[in-house]
Amino acid sequence: MFPEAQQSAPLMRRDGERLTVELHGELDVAMVLDIEDPLLQELRLPTAELVLDIRLLTFVDCSGIALIERLRARLDLTDGRMVLICTDPFVLRILTYLGVPDSIPVLASPPYDSYRAQPSADG
Repeated sequence: MFPEAQQSAPLMRRDGERLTVELHGELDVAMVLDIEDPLLQELRLPTAELVLDIRLLTFVDCSGIALIERLRARLDLTDGRMVLICTDPFVLRILTYLGVPDSIPVLASPPYDSYRAQPSADG
């Protein structure tokens, strides 16, 4: 039996209509099941830009890519935009192979003054 992987809860910070979310560890089906509902709940608030900071991810699988695409599609409904912050060569290779940069900009650093996301007022 394998030990359960420790998943970090996403760190979220809202600055007006910009939501910054930091993900740590492995973006796999287990993490997706834990974080999708809270992320979608947060996106019910007006969100012009979602900055998904995945620099601390070490792995992403197809369920993680599907979540990223669902978040992008959700933002498209309200004319919001999404950017990914990613520097891990392995994760970048997966994103590129699957065509994610064709629909979502992938940057090496945040598109604003750098700060680490802090928990939102709701958690």
